[in-house]
Amino acid sequence: LTFLKDRIGWEQEATITGIERFGIFCQGLELPAEGLAPVRTLPLDHYEYDNRAHTLTGRRRGNSYRLGDRVMVRVAVVDLHKRLLEYKI
Repeated sequence: LTFLKDRIGWEQEATITGIERFGIFCQGLELPAEGLAPVRTLPLDHYEYDNRAHTLTGRRRGNSYRLGDRVMVRVAVVDLHKRLLEYKI
């Protein structure tokens, strides 16, 4: 996190490691830091969470995010005190 705190906006490819109703956990490939991409940062849509299939699917645009998918992420928030890394897909 210390490395990333001065790199807001930095992009890398990442693998989706977890999906929850509130967002998508991603781990970077170049720098293996895991962070959360909250649903509010995803492209505007109404997302439905499927616990069995581990997916978030948009109703209107059809964007679908599944466990193991590769996505491009941008560092959006780094909070050293909370040990928080937030990505934007």
